[in-house]
Amino acid sequence: MLNEDDVLFYLKEYLLNKGWEILSYKSPGGHGGIPIKISHKKSIVLDMIALKSNFVICIEAKSKYNNKDKDKLDFVFSNDNIFQGLKNICITEINKRELSLIGNICYIKTLAYSVGNERLDEFITFKIKSPNNIQCIIGNKVPRSYFKTSSLITAQNH
Repeated sequence: MLNEDDVLFYLKEYLLNKGWEILSYKSPGGHGGIPIKISHKKSIVLDMIALKSNFVICIEAKSKYNNKDKDKLDFVFSNDNIFQGLKNICITEINKRELSLIGNICYIKTLAYSVGNERLDEFITFKIKSPNNIQCIIGNKVPRSYFKTSSLITAQNH
């Protein structure tokens, strides 16, 4: 089993090699990343946010599948104010880096882990065994039109 640091690092390298831009990256232990404001005193930081075309994947990673990561992403996506905060930080980063967009942005919840077999309909899941063994599973409710031609997916879809 890989540790969380390796899971996140291997995924970052994988995405960069597939042409994704990393908008935010927080190493395990809490260093880096862009905070999303929850209240005046609280904020939340996702492990990684990446952009390609008009797709933003919002990633939580662990060494072993953990429902808390799923719950964290569900919380961000289901709360209008917090989700708007996520959108704002992404647009700010896109503009700061002068990246071009093709159409409206589609935000997708994404999990990454080394051990576990969860397949969630509204998520992309990366199962990472090593730098050269990364499986990507696209949930049934994730928009598929882009992924049919994308270089993101090299493994099976479920």
